[in-house]
Amino acid sequence: MKTMAKLYVCNSLQDDELKIAIQKLFFQPVDEIYVLPNYVERTKNLLSGLTTKVGSFVDYPLFSGTIAKIAYETVDLFKHGADKLLVGFLSTQLTAENWKRLKELCNTLKPLCFENKKLIYFINAQRTKEIEFVETVKRLQELHIKQIALAADNMQKGVDYAKIFRKEFDQTMDLAVYVKNNEFMDLQTLLEMGIDQAGTIFVN
Repeated sequence: MKTMAKLYVCNSLQDDELKIAIQKLFFQPVDEIYVLPNYVERTKNLLSGLTTKVGSFVDYPLFSGTIAKIAYETVDLFKHGADKLLVGFLSTQLTAENWKRLKELCNTLKPLCFENKKLIYFINAQRTKEIEFVETVKRLQELHIKQIALAADNMQKGVDYAKIFRKEFDQTMDLAVYVKNNEFMDLQTLLEMGIDQAGTIFVN
């Protein structure tokens, strides 16, 4: 099922601003909204009455913590109400030399999901070359990861990476593509390409 999402990566988001952002969802519903860890509980409360799932980011903003730190944050965010979590990678972590750590990380996090909680591996295409992207997805596929997400700084890059993904990989992996500061209505282009979820990233 194709879905729509919004990501709010706003370090200084005030409560009034968060309320306004959530109120808009009552008129333009989305399937998922992602906020920084410190906004998860408040967002869940503000979304009362909607079916929108609330997600967040693990090890934000550096995405370079130890496996133990990432595991702790994963459990803590799930306990505080997050439905889904984006586990991010830096471009320096996408090389073959870091395969052992990636494998250990995935194996550590997998049993931490409970009930309907989900982990999605998050690749920042703004800092990732195409060959690194393909190599990383191949490795995630070997680990039986079923969902990955991609952040792009513009629609064209999102479309380009979506094409690469669908050319290189079968339909057993779900791909979400999030485009920075993009008009929400334009995301239909990505869904028509066979992407499973499209979203827009709001950054301050």
